[in-house]
Amino acid sequence: MGTFQEMVDAIVQACSAFPSIQIISGTELLPRDPALLADKVHPIDEGFELIAANLVRMIDRG
Repeated sequence: MGTFQEMVDAIVQACSAFPSIQIISGTELLPRDPALLADKVHPIDEGFELIAANLVRMIDRG
């Protein structure tokens, strides 16, 4: 498929045909804080809690 960014771009382009689909970037859900990551990639429990809380906020905003 190529690079990660190329994959993201392809997904965004494919979803653009559907106005009701909202793309949410992971960086909008989890702050860039190494203390929230177990291995520089995967969140710890506190990180997952922040992801969930931020996702709920975004869904509630519509």
